[in-house]
Amino acid sequence: MGLAGSLDALDFLTLRSLVRLNLSYNQLGGAIPPAISVLSRLVSLDLASNQFTSKIPVRMGSMKELRFLSLSQNQLIGAIPPSLSNLTSLVHLHLYDSMLVGVIPKELGKLHELMDLDIGINRLSGSIPSSLGNLTKLQRLGFYKNQLSGLIPDEIGNLIEVIAFSFPKNLLTGPIPSSIGNMTKLNILYLWDNQLSGFIPLEIGNLIEVTDLQLSKNLLRGPIPSSIGNMTKLKILYLWGNQLSSFIPLEIENLIEVTDLSLSTNILTGPIPSFIGNMTKLNILYLSENQLSGFIPLEIGNMTKLQLRISNSQQTF
Repeated sequence: MGLAGSLDALDFLTLRSLVRLNLSYNQLGGAIPPAISVLSRLVSLDLASNQFTSKIPVRMGSMKELRFLSLSQNQLIGAIPPSLSNLTSLVHLHLYDSMLVGVIPKELGKLHELMDLDIGINRLSGSIPSSLGNLTKLQRLGFYKNQLSGLIPDEIGNLIEVIAFSFPKNLLTGPIPSSIGNMTKLNILYLWDNQLSGFIPLEIGNLIEVTDLQLSKNLLRGPIPSSIGNMTKLKILYLWGNQLSSFIPLEIENLIEVTDLSLSTNILTGPIPSFIGNMTKLNILYLSENQLSGFIPLEIGNMTKLQLRISNSQQTF
């Protein structure tokens, strides 16, 4: 509606019967008034895409009927208050792109009804609390583009309802936990641009519903697991920018739905498998900056729309 100004003059006491309040996509600014917490019947509060510049009021934790809370795309200061863990009816919590700092409160693990948690594009630091493994109804989990560090906790494997798991552009270290193989409803798995190390776990092959798998720009090593051939719904597979070695596994020929395949900037050896020519939906095949050798398979000539990059390898025609 193009609304501007602050909410300071609004008498929330006169609005105690409100169930839903949506002021999103305006130019409201200043503080989010702590007095908003008197709206004890609110089920949905959406203040997204404004110009609020305050902390998240601690007293918001008293709004226990809330099921939907979005403060995203503002210019908030400070941390996520642990008091939000009192909102035990919350189903959706959106705090993305709001300039938040500090750690993820471990108390958020008390929000057992939560299905959608998005706190991406902030300045959050510290580790991912293992208590998030208690949020067993979660379907979407987005912590992308923060400064989170440390290990991905094994308890993440408890989130068996999650369909989108997005943690790229952080500072995460250590291995991808094998427990991730329990998340069999996943469609999207983004862990790119971290500092993850170790092998890609064999259990990743359990994720047969995944269509988009991106593990690029990490420190992953060892072979590409043959179990990846079980992920037959994959359309995008990005493993570039790691330290993966050995041959391209034969089982990749099972991935007949893949349109984008990038294995560049690794230490892969051996030939380009001829079965690549059977992956008829491929639009992008990037294999450059490896140690591949041998002939470029003739079958690739049948793929008239293919973008092929194999520079700095040792193939011959």
